[in-house]
Amino acid sequence: MSADESIELVADVHAVVGEGPLWDIPRQRLVWVDIEGKRIHEFHPETATHQASEVPQCPGAMVRRASGGFVAAVTDGFAAVDFDGSFEVITPVERDLSQNRMNDGKCDSHGRFWAGTTRMAHDAAVGSLYRLDTDLSAHRMVEEVSISNGLD
Repeated sequence: MSADESIELVADVHAVVGEGPLWDIPRQRLVWVDIEGKRIHEFHPETATHQASEVPQCPGAMVRRASGGFVAAVTDGFAAVDFDGSFEVITPVERDLSQNRMNDGKCDSHGRFWAGTTRMAHDAAVGSLYRLDTDLSAHRMVEEVSISNGLD
Protein backbone atom coordinates (compact mmCIF):
# COMPACT_ATOMS: atom_id res chain seq x y z
CA MET A 1 0.00 0.00 0.00
CA SER A 2 1.41 3.39 -0.93
CA ALA A 3 1.59 6.36 1.42
CA ASP A 4 -1.36 8.09 -0.29
CA GLU A 5 -3.68 5.08 0.11
CA SER A 6 -5.74 4.49 3.20
CA ILE A 7 -8.07 1.89 4.59
CA GLU A 8 -11.55 2.93 5.62
CA LEU A 9 -13.69 0.94 8.05
CA VAL A 10 -17.23 0.94 6.62
CA ALA A 11 -19.00 -1.47 8.98
CA ASP A 12 -17.76 -1.93 12.54
CA VAL A 13 -19.58 -5.20 13.25
CA HIS A 14 -17.27 -7.04 15.67
CA ALA A 15 -18.06 -10.47 14.23
CA VAL A 16 -16.82 -13.46 16.22
CA VAL A 17 -16.18 -15.54 13.06
CA GLY A 18 -17.16 -13.53 9.96
CA GLU A 19 -17.32 -15.76 6.85
CA GLY A 20 -18.92 -16.34 3.47
CA PRO A 21 -19.10 -12.93 1.79
CA LEU A 22 -21.68 -12.82 -0.99
CA TRP A 23 -22.53 -9.91 -3.28
CA ASP A 24 -26.33 -9.77 -3.51
CA ILE A 25 -26.71 -8.51 -7.09
CA PRO A 26 -30.45 -7.63 -7.10
CA ARG A 27 -30.19 -5.64 -3.88
CA GLN A 28 -26.62 -4.35 -4.42
CA ARG A 29 -25.50 -5.35 -0.94
CA LEU A 30 -22.73 -7.37 0.65
CA VAL A 31 -24.04 -10.25 2.74
CA TRP A 32 -22.06 -12.45 5.15
CA VAL A 33 -22.44 -14.59 8.27
CA ASP A 34 -20.99 -14.57 11.76
CA ILE A 35 -20.84 -18.28 12.56
CA GLU A 36 -20.25 -18.22 16.31
CA GLY A 37 -22.13 -14.95 16.79
CA LYS A 38 -25.20 -16.57 15.18
CA ARG A 39 -25.89 -13.57 12.98
CA ILE A 40 -26.40 -12.79 9.33
CA HIS A 41 -25.18 -9.41 8.08
CA GLU A 42 -25.72 -7.12 5.13
CA PHE A 43 -24.01 -3.88 4.17
CA HIS A 44 -25.37 -1.43 1.63
CA PRO A 45 -22.41 0.57 0.28
CA GLU A 46 -24.53 3.26 -1.38
CA THR A 47 -26.04 4.34 1.93
CA ALA A 48 -23.23 3.00 4.17
CA THR A 49 -25.81 1.16 6.26
CA HIS A 50 -25.39 -2.17 8.01
CA GLN A 51 -28.06 -4.55 9.26
CA ALA A 52 -27.63 -7.71 11.30
CA SER A 53 -30.18 -10.33 12.30
CA GLU A 54 -29.78 -13.03 14.90
CA VAL A 55 -30.51 -16.60 13.88
CA PRO A 56 -31.07 -19.52 16.29
CA GLN A 57 -28.30 -21.70 14.84
CA CYS A 58 -24.72 -21.17 13.67
CA PRO A 59 -24.80 -20.05 10.02
CA GLY A 60 -21.83 -21.27 7.96
CA ALA A 61 -22.76 -19.63 4.66
CA MET A 62 -25.77 -18.28 2.83
CA VAL A 63 -26.89 -17.92 -0.76
CA ARG A 64 -29.64 -15.90 -2.41
CA ARG A 65 -32.87 -17.66 -3.39
CA ALA A 66 -34.38 -16.91 -6.79
CA SER A 67 -37.75 -16.55 -5.03
CA GLY A 68 -36.35 -14.06 -2.50
CA GLY A 69 -34.63 -14.36 0.82
CA PHE A 70 -31.73 -16.70 1.42
CA VAL A 71 -30.84 -20.30 2.12
CA ALA A 72 -28.21 -20.77 4.81
CA ALA A 73 -26.09 -23.74 5.78
CA VAL A 74 -26.75 -23.88 9.54
CA THR A 75 -26.04 -26.21 12.45
CA ASP A 76 -28.86 -28.65 11.63
CA GLY A 77 -28.77 -28.47 7.81
CA PHE A 78 -30.18 -26.03 5.27
CA ALA A 79 -32.54 -23.26 6.38
CA ALA A 80 -34.58 -20.51 4.76
CA VAL A 81 -33.53 -17.21 6.36
CA ASP A 82 -34.05 -13.52 5.81
CA PHE A 83 -33.29 -10.21 7.46
CA ASP A 84 -36.90 -9.92 8.67
CA GLY A 85 -36.06 -12.57 11.29
CA SER A 86 -37.59 -15.53 9.47
CA PHE A 87 -35.79 -18.85 9.98
CA GLU A 88 -36.90 -22.37 9.09
CA VAL A 89 -34.81 -25.51 8.68
CA ILE A 90 -36.01 -26.82 5.31
CA THR A 91 -33.65 -29.76 4.80
CA PRO A 92 -31.96 -31.29 7.86
CA VAL A 93 -28.64 -33.15 7.63
CA GLU A 94 -26.64 -35.18 10.16
CA ARG A 95 -29.15 -34.98 12.98
CA ASP A 96 -27.40 -38.03 14.44
CA LEU A 97 -24.06 -36.18 14.69
CA SER A 98 -24.63 -33.59 17.43
CA GLN A 99 -20.98 -32.46 17.38
CA ASN A 100 -21.17 -31.45 13.70
CA ARG A 101 -22.43 -28.27 12.07
CA MET A 102 -22.61 -26.95 8.53
CA ASN A 103 -19.77 -24.68 7.40
CA ASP A 104 -18.91 -22.94 4.13
CA GLY A 105 -20.88 -23.24 0.91
CA LYS A 106 -21.61 -21.78 -2.53
CA CYS A 107 -24.06 -22.25 -5.39
CA ASP A 108 -23.04 -23.84 -8.66
CA SER A 109 -24.15 -22.71 -12.12
CA HIS A 110 -27.26 -24.92 -11.88
CA GLY A 111 -28.51 -23.23 -8.71
CA ARG A 112 -27.51 -26.10 -6.42
CA PHE A 113 -26.10 -25.12 -3.01
CA TRP A 114 -22.97 -27.07 -2.06
CA ALA A 115 -22.02 -26.91 1.63
CA GLY A 116 -20.07 -29.09 4.00
CA THR A 117 -20.23 -30.15 7.59
CA THR A 118 -17.44 -30.12 10.12
CA ARG A 119 -17.00 -31.33 13.66
CA MET A 120 -17.23 -28.26 15.90
CA ALA A 121 -13.86 -29.11 17.47
CA HIS A 122 -12.29 -29.60 14.00
CA ASP A 123 -10.47 -32.64 15.39
CA ALA A 124 -11.65 -35.43 13.10
CA ALA A 125 -12.63 -36.02 9.49
CA VAL A 126 -16.26 -36.84 10.27
CA GLY A 127 -17.87 -34.19 8.08
CA SER A 128 -19.34 -34.50 4.61
CA LEU A 129 -19.93 -32.33 1.56
CA TYR A 130 -23.60 -31.97 0.61
CA ARG A 131 -25.44 -30.71 -2.45
CA LEU A 132 -28.85 -29.11 -1.93
CA ASP A 133 -30.81 -29.38 -5.16
CA THR A 134 -33.44 -26.88 -6.29
CA ASP A 135 -36.19 -29.28 -5.14
CA LEU A 136 -34.68 -28.94 -1.61
CA SER A 137 -33.39 -32.52 -1.50
CA ALA A 138 -29.92 -32.92 0.01
CA HIS A 139 -27.36 -35.41 -1.24
CA ARG A 140 -24.16 -36.46 0.52
CA MET A 141 -21.48 -36.17 -2.17
CA VAL A 142 -18.20 -36.68 -0.26
CA GLU A 143 -17.59 -38.28 3.14
CA GLU A 144 -14.72 -38.14 5.66
CA VAL A 145 -14.20 -34.38 5.31
CA SER A 146 -12.41 -32.42 8.04
CA ILE A 147 -13.77 -29.02 7.03
CA SER A 148 -15.30 -27.72 3.82
CA ASN A 149 -13.90 -24.23 3.43
CA GLY A 150 -13.25 -21.78 0.64
CA LEU A 151 -15.73 -23.39 -1.74
CA ASP A 152 -15.86 -21.59 -5.04
